[in-house]
Amino acid sequence: MSQEISKKPEVPPEEFLNKLEVLPRAICTRCGYKWTPNSKHKDGSNLPKACPSCGSVYWNKARRRGVERIAQNEQRMKNLEAKVEELEETLRQVLEDVQTS
Repeated sequence: MSQEISKKPEVPPEEFLNKLEVLPRAICTRCGYKWTPNSKHKDGSNLPKACPSCGSVYWNKARRRGVERIAQNEQRMKNLEAKVEELEETLRQVLEDVQTS
């Protein structure tokens, strides 16, 4: 009877550590999927080439905006601010005209 009790099913150490979140976890920057890489790849790293969920090969690279695009957006903002100032001045003139008449 004591022999039957002592034979408990063994939990693989990776699975146990994964539940404790001790093993490193990979997070896809594109879709947010989280997983634990479980096998070494040919190049010796533990990182996959693509996200298992969305298939993106850029899963571990942050999204960036180009410098040119930022400069274009800044120019657009300056143009919009100038137009807003013109409209404010026009509205002030219209309000003055309405109040004086």
